[in-house]
Amino acid sequence: MAFRAPRYSWVHAARDVGASAITVSDTADTDFPVDNLIDDRSSTLFKWSASVTDPTIDVDLGSDFVTGLDRLIIPANHNIETLTIFEDDNAGFTSATTLLATTTLPTPGVLIDLAFAASSERHIRIEITGSDTYFLSQLYLTTLVTFVVGPHLKNALDSHKANVTRLLQPTGISLTVQNGPDQRVLTYPYEFALTGSDLENMEAMIQGVGMVRPFYVDPASFSATPGTDDPPIWMKFDEMPVSNFAVDVPMSGVNAKTYVLNLIESLD
Repeated sequence: MAFRAPRYSWVHAARDVGASAITVSDTADTDFPVDNLIDDRSSTLFKWSASVTDPTIDVDLGSDFVTGLDRLIIPANHNIETLTIFEDDNAGFTSATTLLATTTLPTPGVLIDLAFAASSERHIRIEITGSDTYFLSQLYLTTLVTFVVGPHLKNALDSHKANVTRLLQPTGISLTVQNGPDQRVLTYPYEFALTGSDLENMEAMIQGVGMVRPFYVDPASFSATPGTDDPPIWMKFDEMPVSNFAVDVPMSGVNAKTYVLNLIESLD
């Protein structure tokens, strides 16, 4: 039986540098601006103003740029069929290196989740191949993180929460309003102590997203094809993670903590 431990991607590199660091070829639609690529909402679109041929999106990661980006996620509401990813140490891409060769996607309108060679240069370019009035909602350039220590899954929550408001009347009539789709909820108890890079990554994730920002979670999977059967989910913390020290001081000088992560699917 195949098993994949939960994985996390919380870096949103394009958002971190801001819309002024994103350059698109041709002309963006004024009603669907570049800002929508980094607003943490998969429901709002960036769109070109007319049909374009082989358009590009360039991201300047800044002088103190982050390295090691190795994943691109684009939510399902897009019409992209083929794309390529490049990096370069200059904005003109005159000496570009291909991070991901031209990839034909299986179906427009399905979430894009692509792994590519870890980046090491300042500028990233996404080139879309074809001619169309292309649109997409988020350009999520990120890093995939898997902890060495996994959560204790026995009795861990993996369910759905009804997204409703129920109004109970004095007569006993119960009016139920459907606010939106049901939301998947997950609880991952990290009962075995996290240390070293695991602890650093967990603290960075919690600090980076807080209670406000959504991020991608690859749920624990027992499928032979988890990317298809258990694709990444746009989620938030349903409540701030609980952490506890898991070391006897002064018996050990190693910092160690346990965590409980309560996650809810984001509909933003």
